[in-house]
Amino acid sequence: MTTEADLLNKRAQDNLNLFIFKFKRATRIFVELWLGLKNDTIPHEKCGGWLFIVGVTVYTHLDYKLFKLLKKEHLYPENHPYIYWSNVFVIALLGYLGWAAFRVQARRMYFDQLTKIFSDLGLVTVTKRLPAFVSDREIDAHYHVMTLFKNGLSVKDFLLVKDKLSEALHCFIEEIREARKEGLIEILYSRKDFDKIVDLDSPNSFPNYSFTIGNTRLGKQVKNLSDVPHFLIAGTSNQGKSTFLRQFITTLYLNNMSMNFTLIDLKSGLESICFRDLPRVDCVTEANKAIKALEKLEGLIKTRAQILLANNCEKIEEFFKIPVDQRKYPNNMLDKNLTRHLIVIDEAAELFLAGQHLSSDSAVKSRRIVQTIAAQGRAVGLHIVVSTQRPDYKIVDMAIKTNLQGRICFYMADNASSMTILDSGRASDLPNLPGRAIWKNGNEIFEIQAPMLSKDAANQVLDNLRVKKAEEAKQIIAPNVTEANEEVDLEKDA
Repeated sequence: MTTEADLLNKRAQDNLNLFIFKFKRATRIFVELWLGLKNDTIPHEKCGGWLFIVGVTVYTHLDYKLFKLLKKEHLYPENHPYIYWSNVFVIALLGYLGWAAFRVQARRMYFDQLTKIFSDLGLVTVTKRLPAFVSDREIDAHYHVMTLFKNGLSVKDFLLVKDKLSEALHCFIEEIREARKEGLIEILYSRKDFDKIVDLDSPNSFPNYSFTIGNTRLGKQVKNLSDVPHFLIAGTSNQGKSTFLRQFITTLYLNNMSMNFTLIDLKSGLESICFRDLPRVDCVTEANKAIKALEKLEGLIKTRAQILLANNCEKIEEFFKIPVDQRKYPNNMLDKNLTRHLIVIDEAAELFLAGQHLSSDSAVKSRRIVQTIAAQGRAVGLHIVVSTQRPDYKIVDMAIKTNLQGRICFYMADNASSMTILDSGRASDLPNLPGRAIWKNGNEIFEIQAPMLSKDAANQVLDNLRVKKAEEAKQIIAPNVTEANEEVDLEKDA
């Protein structure tokens, strides 16, 4: 039973809550002004312009002339300096106070908008609680981070409505993640779309074993074979897969003069034609020859592993740091050409499935060798890229996919195809634009616009490096002992 004392306490509590609400509302402008100064988000050029106008007006006594013009000079507080300068101070701050008031109103409208969006998308708990807005912080010219109280919801709840939330907020949501502070969620978003074409301007200007996977809203994303040794690339026809491979191979070829390449292209050799007759490049266009080339490369794993073991190294980067005259080659090994080697298989279905080119046993063998190289090649400097137009589990099975951590998936027509490559449906949600793809490496996953390098542009930078096969056979390339910034005399190593 409610007593009179309870009613009085409730009334007092209501009055206190009302006072606190009104106080917060009255001081919100000053809080917004302080946040603007703290985060440096105030447009000083505009607010300061008003301050300048007020200063000029006071200095030239234009304010008094205005009073006189209105025949109100008797109201001008020239004999009350405290009142006068207090008025000047308040008027001078109107630019900043006006900006803060506008921000308060915009934020209030934003709160109302978010509340409606969360409610419409079903982001509400069984107790009817909605996520609570905490802050919206600008990271740079392109990205913001919105922080929310979860209020009983999970990241998974937000991820399920990510696309609809992005559409409702009129932005591009890059990531939804747990914040460091417990109970919070961070939404990384941008209002800037991608460039639809990204040209590869300088393919010969990348550091050792570096390359670009494309651009995000933050700019160019550069990776390195030491960190991402193997790739799986998938994409339907005319989506940019071949163009990506062209710029990827060209970049690594031009910037790493000791690196060797084996390009397996069983589609009549049309995609590898840019790299024909280049030293250090072996273009294979027949299935049986491709298997022989893979067997030879598989043998390199054992040979190189013995060399690393003799030098007490776990991976090739450690071997390159050893001075040339201190390197050991066991069992009288004379081949000192220990360099990184890139293997690219364009259209894996032609090599992994029995059919016109391969018997069932040959297809099984090629798959086994690729699995071995993907599992063991990183330490000895063998890198493999598997590319396919057919994202089928018979081609891209778990044994291969597990070791191909770097994945680039262009637009997919259905969710199942995207799941096969990325374990996610992200690629089926991409806009159907050539070059637009999803990059995934471990937990890292984001949208990219792959770089463009035309056949003519590739030929232009590669033509002066072409030699006849007879000359190529005579050429001996010294290993790239500059890896990890080690400067060693190449002549001693040749």
